[in-house]
Amino acid sequence: MREVEQVPQLTAGWEDKASALTPEEGFLLSRIDGRTPWGTLRSIAGLPEERVDDCLEAWLRDGLIQLIESRKIVAVPVGELAVDSGLELPVEVQQRALEVERLLDGSYHELLGVNRDSDARSIKRSYFKLSRDFHPDRYFGRDVGPFGDLLDRIFKQVALAYELLMDPITRTELERSMSSAPSAPRVQNGQPQKFSKREWLARMRQQFKLPEEVLAERRLRARQLAESAQVAEHQCNWKEAGSCIRLAIAFDPWCDAYKQQFAAIQVEVNRLRAEELLREASGAWDSHSLSQALKLYEEVLHYRPADAEATDRAAQLCCELEEFDRAFEFAALACELQPEAAAYHLTRGRILRRNGRRERAVEALMTAQNLDPQDTRIRDELKKARQSPTRARGGKR
Repeated sequence: MREVEQVPQLTAGWEDKASALTPEEGFLLSRIDGRTPWGTLRSIAGLPEERVDDCLEAWLRDGLIQLIESRKIVAVPVGELAVDSGLELPVEVQQRALEVERLLDGSYHELLGVNRDSDARSIKRSYFKLSRDFHPDRYFGRDVGPFGDLLDRIFKQVALAYELLMDPITRTELERSMSSAPSAPRVQNGQPQKFSKREWLARMRQQFKLPEEVLAERRLRARQLAESAQVAEHQCNWKEAGSCIRLAIAFDPWCDAYKQQFAAIQVEVNRLRAEELLREASGAWDSHSLSQALKLYEEVLHYRPADAEATDRAAQLCCELEEFDRAFEFAALACELQPEAAAYHLTRGRILRRNGRRERAVEALMTAQNLDPQDTRIRDELKKARQSPTRARGGKR
């Protein structure tokens, strides 16, 4: 068995050596970035550790991967991060991450930037933007330094806030607790100070106590449900695990451990749901079900906001439906997520051409051609853009 700190790295030409993979093996292979240690891959792959070891050992023998020396990463205490222009993470993203970091100990509503009476649509819209901006996969393989841990914390907390507020049971419990919280603000040096979530909960418990026997019964039931969730999690039954831990939070909404367990489980639940939706959407890809396919891909992007391929497919569907504004937004995002993919620039160029933006279409298609000079689809689309532009059928950009 390999040492857990050894780091697998894909070898040159690994694509030619890779045979047909199952979705689970494909997900594991996608996590190999030359920085993630063997032991960490065991915990994030969603597979039994023995299966992860078997896959990695087989790929090592087949020459798909090699082992390199692990780089030591120095942890930076919370609150001591500073913007570093030398990282492969835009400065504006670093600044925004530091701003959001201050909200991680506040209420879930404040973190998502929504009001207590916001509807599900507003919550979903806010979550979608935040998760897209801070999804760790968006910066996968880049040198983000100590911001990697912060991005991971932000994404998990945002996902947790979303799941708790979208579920009627947990949202009711959380908002009931908030309505019982003391209303008078703390004052320091003449200025009102906000309570952290931990302080707020502690004060609330002191002022509004349940009878001890009721509290003990609720905590016991919560522990039982959390244990059931752990068993289901060990069996990779993620939906059952999610249901159990969700109820545990409803019985004991003050336990942070249950919420963290819930967040970890939901990552796997969402991944499986996204894979299911992708298969369904791919099967629905025909001229008679474009709208339904688009809805499926939009739901995929709810779970996987940094999925460039799904974003590109959503752009193509919008283009076929002549929803050019939305098509352009999806296409631009796909190019931003994976700027080296010629196919995504091809999609963007095709949308611009069909929308009557010939000059911009040519620019996008030239970028695509520079990335992949052998792609005949790009040459054909470039010829159309130069010789017979289509008149705009929607709003221009």
